[in-house]
Amino acid sequence: MMKRWIDYPGLALGLLTVLLVAQAAAAPVHDGVRDGEAGVRAWLELQASGRQAAASPGQPGEAAARVWTRYLESFEYPIPETYFEQQDGFVSE
Repeated sequence: MMKRWIDYPGLALGLLTVLLVAQAAAAPVHDGVRDGEAGVRAWLELQASGRQAAASPGQPGEAAARVWTRYLESFEYPIPETYFEQQDGFVSE
């Protein structure tokens, strides 16, 4: 009976890895930067600079106030050391 390549998953994975590495190594390089890398660098620079950031992050108005209040109230209770599972979810002992 003839074996198929799928019968050797390690071999298939190894060949796929070799092909992907060869493809990455063969990517054209312009001015010391691989194609595609320049776009990634530009996006990272744009994100870090904040030039395209929204004027006011988050939700405006009453919704934001309610979310902030709920967040602050979450610190009023200590975090229990252990939790015990019940049918309606996780509750502390």
